[in-house]
Amino acid sequence: PRPEPARIALVLALVVGYGALDEWHQSHIPGRDASLLDVLTDGVSAALVLWIVFVLARRELSERALLARLGGGVLLCVACAALALLS
Repeated sequence: PRPEPARIALVLALVVGYGALDEWHQSHIPGRDASLLDVLTDGVSAALVLWIVFVLARRELSERALLARLGGGVLLCVACAALALLS
C-alpha cells in the first residue's frame, strides 16, 4: 500500500464521523449514553492502524519497528478505552 495524505485524511474523517454518528445514536437508546471519549478511541485506533499501514509500506521495515508500533498502539487503545470507561 502507498498511503497518500488525502486517503489518510478521508479514512480518519470517515471513522471519526461514523463514531460520532454511533454515539449520537446511542444517546437515543434507553440505558445508553454518548461519550466523546469513545469517539476519541475510534479516532486513535484508526490513526494507529493507518500508522502501521504506513510503516508496512516502507521498504526498510524491520520486525522490531513493526512490533514497537503494534505494542505502542495497543497501549494507546487500552488507555483510550480506560478513559472512556472511567467517564
